[in-house]
Amino acid sequence: MHYSFSDIVQSARAVLAARGARLVLALTGHLAEEDGRQIERLVASGVNGLLVTPSWVRGAPGPGETDAILAAPVPTVLVEPWTAPGSPAHGLGRVRSDSTHGAGEAVRHLAALGHARFALALQSSPHTERLEAGFEAALSTLGLRAAASPGFDAAALDSEPERYARTLEFLRRGVREHGVTAAFVHSDADAVVLVPRLQALGIRVPEDLALGVYDDEASRLSELALTAVAPPKRAVGAAAARLLLDRLAGGPEGGGGGGGGSRQHVELLPELRVRDSCGGAATPV
Repeated sequence: MHYSFSDIVQSARAVLAARGARLVLALTGHLAEEDGRQIERLVASGVNGLLVTPSWVRGAPGPGETDAILAAPVPTVLVEPWTAPGSPAHGLGRVRSDSTHGAGEAVRHLAALGHARFALALQSSPHTERLEAGFEAALSTLGLRAAASPGFDAAALDSEPERYARTLEFLRRGVREHGVTAAFVHSDADAVVLVPRLQALGIRVPEDLALGVYDDEASRLSELALTAVAPPKRAVGAAAARLLLDRLAGGPEGGGGGGGGSRQHVELLPELRVRDSCGGAATPV
């Protein structure tokens, strides 16, 4: 439980405790084969409902990856993943950050500062696919396009040093060979590492390359404060806990998201926090 989900867990725990419930935490290490084992263990221990962040990172999970979740005999709410229409898990209750909107806000802000040639550099996460969609949709709406495609597979499971090196080379080539002047990077922790490396190559941030990032855990710790799309993590955790409790209060158990009340898809909007890395006027945070 490192930084990405800690606020979600803490907020969900607080909401549950206020309603007389208890949160039992089970970790899979993002290993798909562990999802089913953990769900079986929790159900066998007597839990009444499940909040699940699955190990898949794309909206269309592979064969068998949803079986354990759909077969669970207690109400289930997904937390943060995007599920494609037609996916077996798309009918489950779900709460997530609208990262599509967040990426679009970052692009629109950078475009308003005069940037017209963009690059996108993403690491693999539950938000990757939606960030890419929001980035491309915003460019299309503005009549712009990316000046270069990502020079690496965003879904590749690189080590951190490999990911940093490949992202750095991609951004260097974007600026030097494709005229890129603005980039959107996920995650903010990656950007904290990349900024001084870019500057060591003679690429100044924000003068030569304006940066927006997704997530806002490390952004303010950077020597150059990063403009960040901040997902509403505490609100996501609270909303997911309330949705599950309402399902539990509404009726009997049912498999794979059963229970009383209607199932819901809840999306919460991130906030764009403007700082120094994009070169625009910073807003107080």
